[in-house]
Amino acid sequence: MNVQANSKALKGKATRGSVVVDSLRGRLRLRLPRLLYLGQQAKYISLQIDDTPENRKIAEAKARQAELDITSGNFDFSWNKYRIFNHLTVLPSYQEEQPRPALSLTELWDKYVAYKTPICSPKTVIDSYVPMGRHFANAPQALDQPLEIRSYLLGATTEQMTRRCLMNLSAACKWGVKKGLLATNPFDGMYLELAKPKYKIEEQANPFTAQERDRIIQAFQTHNAGKKGISYSYYTNFVKFLFYTGCRPSEAVGLRWKHLSDDCAKITFTEAIVRAGGKPLSRETTKTKKTRKFSCTNTLQTLLLSIRPENYDPEVLVFPNREGNPINYNDFGRRAWKTVTKLVNLDKKNGMTTTPYNCRDTFITLQALQGNSCDTIARWVGNTPEVLRKHYIDKLALEHLKPADI
Repeated sequence: MNVQANSKALKGKATRGSVVVDSLRGRLRLRLPRLLYLGQQAKYISLQIDDTPENRKIAEAKARQAELDITSGNFDFSWNKYRIFNHLTVLPSYQEEQPRPALSLTELWDKYVAYKTPICSPKTVIDSYVPMGRHFANAPQALDQPLEIRSYLLGATTEQMTRRCLMNLSAACKWGVKKGLLATNPFDGMYLELAKPKYKIEEQANPFTAQERDRIIQAFQTHNAGKKGISYSYYTNFVKFLFYTGCRPSEAVGLRWKHLSDDCAKITFTEAIVRAGGKPLSRETTKTKKTRKFSCTNTLQTLLLSIRPENYDPEVLVFPNREGNPINYNDFGRRAWKTVTKLVNLDKKNGMTTTPYNCRDTFITLQALQGNSCDTIARWVGNTPEVLRKHYIDKLALEHLKPADI
């Protein structure tokens, strides 16, 4: 048998996340997917059996078992579950217990990320786990030296990033204890000793009034009309939609014509487009992972009907950029929104910089002022009544209440 050729052929057939039966010098082994050990070379489990048709069936069974464990998050990182013990092998329960080799910081983090990757957002992996992994790779590696790791992070990055790193490292250690990889969590609560980011201290809603909303829409409609230079009037309908629905910007960016009813009276919010690693990433679910229905007002229905092409493609975005691609929300906020709102002195409000997300605050607040219930508004915008009460309704109530004149 040509072992080298066979090995290459097997590698060519491998799909991402699969465990492959490989052969080296006539002996079978399992090649593990790289997602289990991010940033490291391929790892192999030697099965210690000859490459024969009968043994390949045994090896394939072990490979499938390993794949199932990876998918369910129960992968045995000791590999004992996937090895093949012959009749001379002493069973582990009768072997003298050997001290478990201590995991390094990077090894623990790689295992934790491999566990989380199949069940969390790709954006979280790319924009959070990967950058944190770079910091951990350069930090002291002994997990029993938490203060040294903390000190390194504070010197290598910002206090805010250090706090995030320590919070996630504590979560990784807690997972490691649960999986039997660690005895204790040396980072438990350490991140709480660092100050919260300013935007986390008090997340305030910052809505516009109906008059301010209309001024912003008008400013977009007339921006640079008849003048040289770039005009942001192209985004007027996008801004109107944000104000009229209170949806998250990522949901508006990801809205396609197939998500609207034939008469544009109903919208199904079921997809969002976010950016990860600087590239648009379609997420087949909303932030809360729940599909929701939205009934359009007459104004919104008229708007959607007026901009829908006569022979539209259901898969086409309702609000693409000028090139027909997804709007870059961050770029839109830095350029179009900031430029236009500044013209009407609404780039700042209540001492805070405004963003397109304040369109959501505006919709929620104006609907509450019209007497709509907290539960109803929560269903419209895809949030919980508790969150709305905390950030919007209770604040509105206090603004309109006065102490009794006793």
